[in-house]
Amino acid sequence: MGTWGPGLYSDDVACDVKEYYMNCLREEMSGEEAEAATVSYFKDELSDSDDGPVVVLSLAETAWRAGRLSEVLKKAAIDIIDTGEGLDRWEAEGKQLLKKRQAVLTKLKEKLLSPQPPEKKIYKYRIYKCEWKIGDVYAYRFESEIAKEKGYYGRYLLIQKVDEGSWYPGHVVPIVYFRITKDTNLPSIKDINDIECLKIGLGEKEPKIIYYYRSKLLNTSKRIIPKSLVYLGNAEVIYKNPEYIPEDEVSYLSYEWKSIEEKIIKKYERYSMK
Repeated sequence: MGTWGPGLYSDDVACDVKEYYMNCLREEMSGEEAEAATVSYFKDELSDSDDGPVVVLSLAETAWRAGRLSEVLKKAAIDIIDTGEGLDRWEAEGKQLLKKRQAVLTKLKEKLLSPQPPEKKIYKYRIYKCEWKIGDVYAYRFESEIAKEKGYYGRYLLIQKVDEGSWYPGHVVPIVYFRITKDTNLPSIKDINDIECLKIGLGEKEPKIIYYYRSKLLNTSKRIIPKSLVYLGNAEVIYKNPEYIPEDEVSYLSYEWKSIEEKIIKKYERYSMK
């Protein structure tokens, strides 16, 4: 089971339920509509003796915090707590974990029986379309501690948009090639295609090795794009050949700015330094 502790949300199913319900509210569903949509979506889990109680309890807690807990859902959750439904899995884990889970459920019951907060305002998703154009090249300077440790500090990660794709719940984000400069000098736009693109993964082994080069860069809002980025200009995209290109968008590797230095350095040292 995808469970790592007795806490209500120390469980993959519970986290998924919470996320799904809140996403329904962000799509401007009412509390009743969001509850019904969540129940429908997790119908298979609800029929499972272990996961069913988790769905109901996590949905009830999430709805309570959002100020939208229905009496029907409240009663269903309290009935599960009172009857001990779903505790078999915890009995098998030993008395200590069972007691901790029971304590979690006791606190949850107290919460559900208390007056729920006023209906919380849920903001609708803001869909962002990154304005970068195909061929645009940006330079990002390595400045993290891991960059210092690995000897990349002051060098540049060059990012060229080669396509675009989507990211939940509808953002339009750039698909890019990455390059790393050999020194701390900022290159000119005319030198870009003299620098090798980073291999970021192994696509195929047979009949010959073909690598991934493209990634999604998660520019999901203007504010998360580093202000330190340097725009070098627009250059012709010279597509890698051969190149492994995923058949569907969900198979693209993706990068967030907050962790990009560590992840890119690992990919570079694994695939491009061989």
